[in-house]
Amino acid sequence: MQVPSKSLLLVVRLWLMVKRPWTAYWTAYWDQRYVGQYKPRKTVEKEIKHWWQRYNTVGDYYYTMFGTLVILVSDLGDWRYNYVIKYHEKTEVPQAWHAGITFREVDEFDLAYEAKRAPGDTSEAGDDPDCPYYAFHQDAMEKERDLTRRLDVDPDDVQEKIDELMTARESWGLD
Repeated sequence: MQVPSKSLLLVVRLWLMVKRPWTAYWTAYWDQRYVGQYKPRKTVEKEIKHWWQRYNTVGDYYYTMFGTLVILVSDLGDWRYNYVIKYHEKTEVPQAWHAGITFREVDEFDLAYEAKRAPGDTSEAGDDPDCPYYAFHQDAMEKERDLTRRLDVDPDDVQEKIDELMTARESWGLD
C-alpha cells in the first residue's frame, strides 16, 4: 500500500477543507430536485486513492454543481474488489432516493458515526440499525456478497483490504 508523504497529506487536508462544504452545498441543492426519484443527469464512477475520500470510507457518493452523481471508490488494488464496492453503492443509492432519503441525511449520519468511531473500529455506518439507509445497505451487502462469489473473490479478502485502508487512514490523521 502506498503511504502518502507529509506534504501530500497537508495538500489533502487543505483540499478536504474546501471540498467538504462545497460538496455539501451542491448535494443539498440537487437533493431537492431528485429525492424520491432516480434521475441524475449523469453518473460518474471514479477509483481514487483512499486519502482523497471525504471521510474514512471506501465508497462515497455526492452531486456536483451540474447534477452529476459521482461515486468514489477507494482503490483496493484489484479491479474485482473495486467493482464490488461500486456495485454496492449503485445498488444502495437508488433505493435510498426512492425512499426519500436525501444525501444530506446520509452525510449527516455517516459523519456523526465517523466522529463517534473508536480508533481501530472499521465498522460501517450502514450496519448501525439507527442508520436511515440501513435496510438498503443490508440489501446492497447481500448483492455484494453474491457478486463476490460470481467473480471468484473471497469476501473476507475484500473486507481485510477495506480494514487495512481504514486503519491506515487513521494513522494519517485526515479525519
